[in-house]
Amino acid sequence: MRRDLGKNLALDYFICFKLAELANQHALGHSRHQPQKLVEALRATQQVEQNHPLPLTADNFDAGLHGTTEIAIVAFVPRASSRIHSILPVTTCSKCAFYRIEKSFGSLASSLPTDKETTLDLQAAVRGRRAVKHFDPQHAITEQEIQEIMSLVLLSPTAFNIQHWRFVLVRDPALREAIRAVSWMQAQITEASLLVIVCADISAWKKQPHRYWRNADPETRDGIVGAITEYYDGREQVQRDEAMRSCGIAAQTMILVAHAMDYDSYPMDLADFEAVPRLIHLPPDHAIGLFVVLGKGRQEPRPRGGQLAFDEVVLIDRF
Repeated sequence: MRRDLGKNLALDYFICFKLAELANQHALGHSRHQPQKLVEALRATQQVEQNHPLPLTADNFDAGLHGTTEIAIVAFVPRASSRIHSILPVTTCSKCAFYRIEKSFGSLASSLPTDKETTLDLQAAVRGRRAVKHFDPQHAITEQEIQEIMSLVLLSPTAFNIQHWRFVLVRDPALREAIRAVSWMQAQITEASLLVIVCADISAWKKQPHRYWRNADPETRDGIVGAITEYYDGREQVQRDEAMRSCGIAAQTMILVAHAMDYDSYPMDLADFEAVPRLIHLPPDHAIGLFVVLGKGRQEPRPRGGQLAFDEVVLIDRF
């Protein structure tokens, strides 16, 4: 697929085959890479260097042009990041790359991906996400990236907008070692760039519930707050179940956002439900849902274990 973006700018929308070829030639893997490695690969092949209108650096790699203008090197680069995220041929996540080119080359509004293409991005993220246990202990997630991930996680849905979740970002190396010691010594707890303990405030429903609807008109706000009290008061199991559901939804958001930002993840159960709460000083009316570790995987995940038959798990109307 090709889109003409100007008189002298012809864009191969994915340029996936060329990048995949370069990646294989230079042992960079097949799907996700740091920009400097790709820049070095492109320089080594001398396929972009000649007559290049821009300096070939990691920062402008997403807008690099082949000397013959037959292809443009475009990859998925979020607006807040200069890292390249995906060159998978099945993805259409070039929206942000188009945005960056638009700033440099003029209006390209007509070339922005459609809603259908954005949907394909999400499908690719779901299919591409894998649980990775082995992480590069030297890689550090930047503060900006953490803010970006968590800001999107906080948009996850919760019942009545109560936002039960509380996220403990464990950065203290000694604390991470202590958590690892009571978690079957699993290496990813200390080797991953970030350990997130996804917790739930089970009593959140009664803690100043008006603030969950502070932007609503008074009549709507008062009606919802009344419904919250009526639904949760005296129903301890419902309170806990709802909080745990919120943790699970938020964790999945975190995992997919991290994948879109070229980070691997691994969701984990607790091994010791008494020791970990003590280590993080968990309040009495809180519970831990799960751990999520994020970072750069250093080994390919194992092949998928095997999916159950569609008809076995998807039912119509009744069991």
